[in-house]
Amino acid sequence: MNRPDAASRLDAAHTRLERESILELELRSADGLLEPNGRPESGAETLAGILVSAPRLPERLTVKLVLPASAVGIEHVEAAFGQFCRTQAECAWRRATTIRRAGRRQLLPSLAVAAGAAAVGVAAGTVGESTGGGLLRAVLYVVAGIGVISAWVIAWLPIEEFLFDWRPEARAARAYELLAVSQLETSFRPVRPRDQAETTPHLS
Repeated sequence: MNRPDAASRLDAAHTRLERESILELELRSADGLLEPNGRPESGAETLAGILVSAPRLPERLTVKLVLPASAVGIEHVEAAFGQFCRTQAECAWRRATTIRRAGRRQLLPSLAVAAGAAAVGVAAGTVGESTGGGLLRAVLYVVAGIGVISAWVIAWLPIEEFLFDWRPEARAARAYELLAVSQLETSFRPVRPRDQAETTPHLS
C-alpha cells in the first residue's frame, strides 16, 4: 500500500468515525485482532492508531470486524479484546504520568540553571558593548550568544516534557479506553487463498 492510498483510507476511516461512530476492520483470522500474525501491528493497535489520529473521539464506538467464513475462536478473541484494551490503556496512562512527572521534577532546577546561563549571557553582552572593540569584544558577544542559547535549550526540554510530551500517551490511553467499552460486531466474507494459513487461532 503506497502512502497516498494509506492516507486516503485513513481519511475515509476518520470520516465514518465522525459521522457514524464506527470503525471497520478486515482481518484474515480472529486472533489477528490481538496478535500481528505477520502484519506490522495487531488489529487492536490498528484501531487505536486510527482513533489517536482522529480529530475527535466519539462518546461511543462500534467496531465492525470482517472475517473469513472459516475463522474460528471468535468468542475467545472477543472476550479477551476488552481486557487487552484496558491493559494497554493502563500502560499508556502510566507512561504519560511518568513523562509528565519527570518534566515537573526537572523544571525548577532547569529553570535555575537556565537563569544562570542567561545572566552570564547578558553580562557578557553588556561588557562587550562597553569594550572598545577587537578580539575581546567578539569573544564576549560569542559568550553572550552561547549563554542565551544554552538558557533556552536547558529550560525548553523539561517544559516540553511537562506540557507536551505526555499528551500522545494520554491520547493513546483514551483511545484504548474507548475500544475497551466499544460494541463488537462480526460479519463474514468468502474465504480467500491468503486466508488459508491463518484460520486457527493460537491463543493460550
